[in-house]
Amino acid sequence: GDEHSFYIDVEGIDELYEELRSGLDDLPEGRVRAPFDQPYLQREFHVLDEDGTLIFFGEDIRPR
Repeated sequence: GDEHSFYIDVEGIDELYEELRSGLDDLPEGRVRAPFDQPYLQREFHVLDEDGTLIFFGEDIRPR
């Protein structure tokens, strides 16, 4: 198919999610996954846009 995905590395993922939340809340149910920790030590949230593009936002959460 013509499906695409993007991974965007960010800092301050929870703050970014809160900043974008009002717009994300307008998307149909099931198109947004709130921030969660992945086993590969990234904290992510996911957005599926109206064109079917999956956008991953992620932040490295490895101990420094």
